[in-house]
Parts: sequence; structure tokens; C-alpha cells
Amino acid sequence: MKGYERAIPLLTAHFQVYAVDMRGQGRSTWTPGRYTLDNFGNDLVRFIDLVIQRPVIVSGLSSGGTIAAWLSAFAKPGQIRAAVWEDAPLFASEANPSCGQSIRQGIGPMFMLWNKWLGGQWSTGDWEGMQKAMSSEIPASMLKALAAMAPPVPQTLRRDRRRT
Repeated sequence: MKGYERAIPLLTAHFQVYAVDMRGQGRSTWTPGRYTLDNFGNDLVRFIDLVIQRPVIVSGLSSGGTIAAWLSAFAKPGQIRAAVWEDAPLFASEANPSCGQSIRQGIGPMFMLWNKWLGGQWSTGDWEGMQKAMSSEIPASMLKALAAMAPPVPQTLRRDRRRT
């Protein structure tokens, strides 16, 4: 929803807009082990049936784009009139994709760590606890890749660290 905050007022001039907090997102509660595209999509199919009660245009950004794609494929016939999939990580978000790496090998462990230690939307939480837990909760291959992406520490900072 964060990606749409500025667009919603513009859209409401021409459309009835619903910004839905999905499981574990926004103000929704976190329930471990209940986060799949099928669960998210089916939640929205029921929302469309029970709340909106007519065909809709869906749009989503990032993982929301993946959910919009799921709705395009699996919603009830006639529920989806059109869909916008913005920057959807279509293959990286699958748990067991037919090709490429799964989210378990990608960013999935980081999302689990962030949610566990920082809470929903990472707005509050235990940063120090998260940093300490990284070595035991993130796969070694991911830690190695993250370390390789880190910019080098400038020589002046290296000297300063030795003094403290």
C-alpha cells in the first residue's frame, strides 16, 4: 500500500478504491506459516465476493503485483476485469518454481528475520537482537552474498575503529 499512497486520492476521482492490508502486512496481524500466494489470492477472492460484489480492476506493486497476477489466473470467472502488475517478482516469489531460484533461496529468509525481530512493516522492533540473530537465522550462502555487496570501509574509518 505504501507505493500507492499518493496515487489513491487521484484514483478515487474516477474509481472506488480499496487498499487491503494482506495477512502480516500493514495493520494486519502476523500468523506464522500462513503466507502463500494461494492464501493471499483466496483472501482477495472472498473480499471481492463479500465486500465489492462486482467485477474489479486489480493493481499491485512488487509482491502485490504477483498477487494481482495470481488473481488474473485463478480468481472466479468474471471477477477480474483488468490487472496491473507493477514490478512483480513473478519467479523469485515462488516457493517451488519450475525454473530459477525460489524465495527460500532469495530474500525470503531476510523477510522472515525482519518480521520476527522488527515487527510488521519493520517500523518498530529489536534491531540489536536482529543483528545478533542474523548469523544463526540467515543461510551462510546469503550472508556471504550480502557481505560481498557491502561497500568497502574507507581506510580512515578502519583506523578510527582500531582506536575505540
